[in-house]
Order: sequence, then C-alpha cells, then structure tokens
Amino acid sequence: MNKRVLMIAKCSDAGRMYTAALILDHIAHICGHFIKLSISKTYSFLNLVTAVVICQPVVVYLIENGFLFKSIDVCSSLLKRFDTEVGIDAVLLHEKGEKRGKDLLWILETQKLLYFCLRVSVKNSRFYAKFKSQILDACRRFVQYCFEWSDIQPIQKGCTNLDEDAYKYLFDSFQNLFRIFTEFVKLFIGCDEVATEAIEWFLERFAIDIARISGEDPNVPVFRKIINYCNVDKDKFLIFNISHRVLIDIFMDSCARGTLTKNIKERVLGDSTMLMWIARPAVTAISYISTTFELPRLEMTKPFKQVRDIYFEPELIEYLQMQDIHIIQILMSHLDPELLLKYFLFNISPSIREHSDFIQPISSILCSQEFYGGYNLKFLFVLIYNAFLERHFIGVSENTEYPFIEGQLVNHLALGDRTLIELRNNIFVYRTIWNSDKGVRNMNVDQALE
Repeated sequence: MNKRVLMIAKCSDAGRMYTAALILDHIAHICGHFIKLSISKTYSFLNLVTAVVICQPVVVYLIENGFLFKSIDVCSSLLKRFDTEVGIDAVLLHEKGEKRGKDLLWILETQKLLYFCLRVSVKNSRFYAKFKSQILDACRRFVQYCFEWSDIQPIQKGCTNLDEDAYKYLFDSFQNLFRIFTEFVKLFIGCDEVATEAIEWFLERFAIDIARISGEDPNVPVFRKIINYCNVDKDKFLIFNISHRVLIDIFMDSCARGTLTKNIKERVLGDSTMLMWIARPAVTAISYISTTFELPRLEMTKPFKQVRDIYFEPELIEYLQMQDIHIIQILMSHLDPELLLKYFLFNISPSIREHSDFIQPISSILCSQEFYGGYNLKFLFVLIYNAFLERHFIGVSENTEYPFIEGQLVNHLALGDRTLIELRNNIFVYRTIWNSDKGVRNMNVDQALE
C-alpha cells in the first residue's frame, strides 16, 4: 500500500508536498520503524521516498520546516539507543551479534534520504530569512552530532584480528558517515555566515577540551600535554576524529575564500594551543601510519594494519588525508618551528619521551638512538616536503575547487601517460566519497580540461 501511494504522489507537485509534510510529522517513527526491517525493504522504501521528494521546491520546503535538524536529532537518538556513545568500539558492536552489528549500518542507511536532499541545488533559496535560520539551527545540531561520533573506533596494538565481515562493516560505517558529513559541509560553506558560525561552535567545544586537559595537572604546560596526549605504542587512540576533520574542512574553505573573521584567525592561527589541539588527530594519524610500515625490530599485528588500510581506501583516502595535509600546512605556517618539530618527533617516535627532555634543543633530540637508521627522520622529511609541495589552495578564490582540479590535471599531463577520458575519470573532486558520485559531470573538470 505504501508503495502505491508513493508512486502516485510522485506524479504531481501536490503529492510531493503532501509526502514531504508526512515525513516532517512522522520522521522519528519512520526511521525507528524501518531500521527494524530487512535491508531490501529499507532500500525499497527509502528509494521511493527519495524519488518523490527530490526536487528543489520540495527540498526547500523540507529545509524551511526543520527537516535537517529533525533528521540529525532522530539519528542521534537512535545512536544513543544502540549504545554508540563517545568512544564506542564499532567492531565490538558488530561482534555482539549479527543484528547488533547491522543496527548501526541501518541507522546510517536511513540517512540516505537526508543525503540526497542535501545534493539538490538550493542556491537561489539561501537568501530567504526562514531558510537561512533553519540552516543555522541545523548547523548547530550538526556540530553536536559530529562530537557524538568524534571518538568512535579506538585502536590499540595487539587487538584481535578483524575478520573480513568486521573489516567491511567498519569501512562501510565510516564511508556512510563521511558521505553525509561532506554533504552537510557543502551546504554550510555555501553561506559565509553559516560557515563562520559553525567554526565558532567547534572552537567553543575545543576550548572546553583544552580547559579540561589543562586542569588535570596545572604544573605541566598544556602544549606539552597535547604533544604527549597519545602514545600509539601503548595507548588506545583514534585517527578518524570527525569533529576535528569537519572543522578543518570548513576552516580551509573559509580561508581560501578570504571569509575568515578576525576573531577566528586570532583564536586559531594566533593561539598555538588551540592550533595544536585541532591538529591532534592528524598528528596521531601520522604517528600511527609511520609505525605500520616495516620498521626495524617492529612487527605490527594484523588489525593494527587493517585500520590503516581503511585510512588508505581509495574511496576515503582523499578526504581523510586532505584534512591531515591541510592542518599540517597550517601548523608549518603558524607554529614556532622548534615546537612544530618536537610535536612531530615526540609522536613519530613516542619512545623518545622516556629519555629525552622536552626542553632539550632539537639537535640533541635528533642524536637519540631512536633515530638510528634514519627511517623516522626520512618519514618526517617526506611529510614536510609534501606539505610544502602540495598546495591545494593558493590565494583567495570564490571557486576553491577549480585550482585544486587544475593542479591535478597539470600533474597528470606532465606524465603524458593518460588520455583525456582517463584524466576525467581519475580526477579527484573534493568532498566526493563514493565512486558512484565521481561519475557525475563536474563543470570545473570540464573547464580545466578545456
């Protein structure tokens, strides 16, 4: 019956609007009900609803009436019901049983409707006060949602090997998460006011984190606590921290557009503590990646490498590593050089913390036995070299995507080993997560190829 009603509703504007109104009134019930059904029924329903509402007037109506905020709030409630609190190990959730393991993915699948709504162009509607007000409300709730997911999937050496199903489950979870988050970012950066507010809200939360860390041992400078915050050789740690990565994405776009406010510049670029805390996940990821390669006298367990493989998955690699290279470039531009090198060295080789004093000069630290053979230093030099070389954003530009695409084409053309069709298919369009999205025609790619 539901299918027949939706098929009829799709044929008229009035039917589409009526369906949208029903979704707004019953979104919590819809998500809660269909998450219990089989995957085929869930897909069938969501695909039908998507076909009905995906047109600009309906999407604008949904947004103006709080659809984005309600959707995030409902998904957040469902996540809490399934014990996906901060710090949850998604793999352990998967191992609790087939149903428990799939609950998380079903929640993410219910966001497919939200994802497709976000992909509909609503540029001409951004000037309406009601529309912008709802975008701001959704943005504030979205920032909270990012922090709810921020510390998911801790990693530690010596953990149990992931079987094939567990690995796929973990990858699918992060793929779905980053796909919806990148679409939200695209929406928010379309309005300078919303992007600025989003950055401010993220910074407020990070300031609370820094105050908490600072108060734990007042005798130790907070920047040293941040440097030593994580030891990938001994501690549980995280590399996917969504809140940090989303902030960096929005911040870099605003920076490239020249829309950063003076207050934000001072709070981020003028505060080494805040800057180091924002960069903490990127530095942890660098530390983690450096230890998973074949180092002398070191063998990594299989799961330790498996999570690294997710970081290098073709469908996630660009977005994850793009944020890391961006924040490293900011660190290199605004952090004291000696403090920067110590931040890197004390994490790429965390064992030096045990016998090297932080107040020692860099020259003395580099004489440590830990750097015998030079692998860690080589890794660091390559990292710094790439950060200098790969400048994705050069100067202020309204179209921040075009220079990045043009730079890729120049690099590919210099090699001379690909046809134009191959170039088009292999160009990375920023904030594109799934391969199915990459086939969508992009005007910036067409312009660069011309």
